[in-house]
Amino acid sequence: MSLGISYPNKEDLAEAKSLGKPAGGDIFLHGEDKKFHFFNRDWTAGCIALRNKDIREIYSVVEIGTPIFIRR
Repeated sequence: MSLGISYPNKEDLAEAKSLGKPAGGDIFLHGEDKKFHFFNRDWTAGCIALRNKDIREIYSVVEIGTPIFIRR
């Protein structure tokens, strides 16, 4: 299961441009991978990985268009 995030928006693109960096995109909240990633802990390529039980719960209650905020 996964939930797509509408990123980047106009503000995200402008911020990335001002920093001279690519904005990226195609970001999802998703469950765990079945592979063991001991040596490659950042296997998500920018996505946000959750425990499978947590993504199932979120998926069951979040409606399309629900705003989310990701904090560093």
